[in-house]
Amino acid sequence: MAQVNLPARCLKCNLVFSSGIILENATMENSFEGCSTPCPRCQGPASIADGTFNVLDDVVTVINSPNVTVHMLKALGVEVRRAVNESAPPEELAQSVEKIDPKFGWLIRKLKDSPLYPLILVALYKLIENASVKVDLDVNKLIDQLIELCKSLY
Repeated sequence: MAQVNLPARCLKCNLVFSSGIILENATMENSFEGCSTPCPRCQGPASIADGTFNVLDDVVTVINSPNVTVHMLKALGVEVRRAVNESAPPEELAQSVEKIDPKFGWLIRKLKDSPLYPLILVALYKLIENASVKVDLDVNKLIDQLIELCKSLY
C-alpha cells in the first residue's frame, strides 16, 4: 500500500520538508490541527498543514482547511503584541505580518487611519491570546469580516 507524507514549513527559515506524518493510501478524513515539528535545518518551529485530508491513489486531497492556521494566528499575535508594546508604526507592523500572510499586511494598512486602530490591535491581540483550537475558526471569521469591512469602506 502506498503512503503519502504530509509536508511541513518552518516558521523561522521557511524550509519546506517532510513532516514525518504518513498517510496510508485509501485512508479517509485524516484531521490535523495545531501540529508542529522541529525544523531539520534551524530547529525552529515548523507548521504542519491544518485541515482534513483524504488519500487516494497516492494523492492527498484537502477536504477542509482553515484560511488562517493556528500557527499563523500565534505568529500574528506575537507581532501585534510587539507592535502594541513598542508603539510600532502601522507600516512596520504591516510589513512584519504580511510575511505571515499577505492579507494581514493589507488589513493593517486599511485599518491604520481609523481612530479605532489602537483599540482594534489590542482587541485582536487579546482574542488571539485567548483563542483555543476550537475558537480559531471564529478568529478566521473575524479576520474575514474585517477584510470585507475594509473593502467596503475603502
